[in-house]
Amino acid sequence: YNMIKSIIKKFSFICVALPFYSIAQSAENQSTIFETASYSTGENAAVQMVRFDPIYFKSDSTVIDSKYWSSLDYLHHWLKINADTQIELHGHTNGIPSHNYCKKLSQKRAESVKAYLINKGIPSAQIICKADRKNKLLVKSNSKKNKQWNQRVEIKISGFNI
Repeated sequence: YNMIKSIIKKFSFICVALPFYSIAQSAENQSTIFETASYSTGENAAVQMVRFDPIYFKSDSTVIDSKYWSSLDYLHHWLKINADTQIELHGHTNGIPSHNYCKKLSQKRAESVKAYLINKGIPSAQIICKADRKNKLLVKSNSKKNKQWNQRVEIKISGFNI
């Protein structure tokens, strides 16, 4: 178990012990944002690891690219199974515009992902939106190639009640 915890920490996984069951792997597509794996601990329990990759946006856009739809549909399915789980959507921008503009844009990006999930049937109360603006840049350079990595929404589990 300690070995799994160190792997989880290294790769930013979330580890939760829960009654044994398996959860389906994500659909095969080119932009998988969601991976799960279950491991039996031999004590009628399992360790579930869940990883969410960010959803990236074009500059100044809040439109979710269609390549993320099937991954978000899988996230919707997972949230339906785990109805007591709350997620946080953290909107981010690149470092170029003003702080005010970045705050509004990052909030709208998070809200666009939330709206997608709500339209699929996830309760609004299960999703929290946060505007991280340009405070948490993944890449400091604002070259066209690099700034796209900052234009994202990150998905985090904020409450997993067992």
